[in-house]
Amino acid sequence: MSFGELKGICVSYDNKNMILENLDLEIHKGELLSLLGPSGCGKTTTLRVIEGLMGTVGGTFILDGKDMTHVPVHDRGFGVVFQSYALFPHLSVRDNIAFGLKMRKEKNKELINEKVEKMAALTEITPYLDRFPKQLSGGQRQRVALARALVIEPKLLLLDEPLSNLDAQLRIQMRTTIKRIQQELGITTIFVTHDQEECFSVSDRVAIMDKGKIVQCDTPEAIYHKPANEMIARFVGFKNFYSADVYKDLGGTNGGSTLCCSRPSDFTINAANGIDGTIEVRTYLGSSYQYEVNTKHGFFTVVATEEKVYNIGDEIKLSISEDKTVIIGE
Repeated sequence: MSFGELKGICVSYDNKNMILENLDLEIHKGELLSLLGPSGCGKTTTLRVIEGLMGTVGGTFILDGKDMTHVPVHDRGFGVVFQSYALFPHLSVRDNIAFGLKMRKEKNKELINEKVEKMAALTEITPYLDRFPKQLSGGQRQRVALARALVIEPKLLLLDEPLSNLDAQLRIQMRTTIKRIQQELGITTIFVTHDQEECFSVSDRVAIMDKGKIVQCDTPEAIYHKPANEMIARFVGFKNFYSADVYKDLGGTNGGSTLCCSRPSDFTINAANGIDGTIEVRTYLGSSYQYEVNTKHGFFTVVATEEKVYNIGDEIKLSISEDKTVIIGE
């Protein structure tokens, strides 16, 4: 169900070079929509336009039937979680969470406390309400920032690279927390990240951005299995690119000159059919090995389990089945 829409959004810092050019994006009610792409693609600029921190030179932003294009940031009432947490060091956790309510002139202290307690329970930080930010871990601070953004009951929750300052294990824990809370509240959320795994794990839909435009917007599963172009394919983990005639030589069935791609784990080593290759690089990944294989068609990156370990210089055959090959643009 359509809840909001960016239509024809154009942004330029100097009125010459466009950062966003005629960007269109539909926002569905209750979804977690991620903006994903490499540095400089325009995802943070898009979020700032939605937040109201960035002006536009063209286009409109409609949310829940209201034109928000020129509404000041303080009147939009969106919840925002920043990369840096942006907590007030001199305020307790309780007062940090309550800050937005007090800024909205809420005078009922009992109601404020009730809402703070509810958000603290939801984000699992109740034991820390009387502590100060410096007494918390990074993950705990991020939960406080999330509780503060949610306590005002915003129509839209904006998450700007919220997990980038956390270590790997904490990032996994927090993305699970974010998805759980988002689903429980049914709050429409826009999540900006450059991390594909993080993005795919929490999103209902993903908008892939490149050079100020959205180049594909779909479910994580659809993008993972059917990227719209080579840029997207490379970004979501495809490492081997070849024409269809090479694919046929690898044991597939397609012909012609269409561009194909596959992931390193999709190849079979030493099956009956395939092309000859020589292993030139071997890398240990823990539960598997990655090999760089030199063939008459160039180099292929291949990942295989530890069941059979190959050495540098070994002669092997590479093949791949039709269902493991993605034909780009088809």
